[in-house]
Amino acid sequence: MTYAHLIHDYGYAALVVGTFLQGEAVLLLGAAAAHLGLLALPGVVAAGLAGTLLSDQAWFLAGRRGGAPVARRFTAGLTGPPGRVRTRAARLLAHLERHPDLLILCYRGLYGLRIATLVLLGMSRVSATRFTVLNALSGLLWAVLLGATGYLAGGVAGRLGPGAAALVAAVFVLLAVAGARRLFRRLSPQASGPDRP
Repeated sequence: MTYAHLIHDYGYAALVVGTFLQGEAVLLLGAAAAHLGLLALPGVVAAGLAGTLLSDQAWFLAGRRGGAPVARRFTAGLTGPPGRVRTRAARLLAHLERHPDLLILCYRGLYGLRIATLVLLGMSRVSATRFTVLNALSGLLWAVLLGATGYLAGGVAGRLGPGAAALVAAVFVLLAVAGARRLFRRLSPQASGPDRP
């Protein structure tokens, strides 16, 4: 079985799992694979949206149900000196109190703070319905923009020759394996934070 067959048979499911675990890189590769004819772009965008929304809801509910212990666990892995991390978290909390809707719509751009933001949103007074609606709008915009970007990148890769499809397929499969590994490590009791290698 070739990489192309694997992507054809399991690509959309892999996109849901991959965007649940990682996000941007998986969606970009899936959209590039769509340009190369391995997947359909609307299905890629839909699978990417489903995966990211499931992930976001899970972290929001973890904050809602688990509170401070969950926040400590998933903010412990933030990079940077402890004082800087506390400063970033304090700024995030201040923005959350003043502009919850804007934060929900824009948190995807807060690299390194995504999970912490979702957990803190879950701990806040933001209703689950409000979060779900705004997050779905943000997720749709995210999936469409990244899908279009990946599709265009696939066009560039397609001009590189027939080996480009195999390369995109191989990277897609490797990212799926890496994402599964990351999930298992995150769920293990010995894990010290979300980004443990």
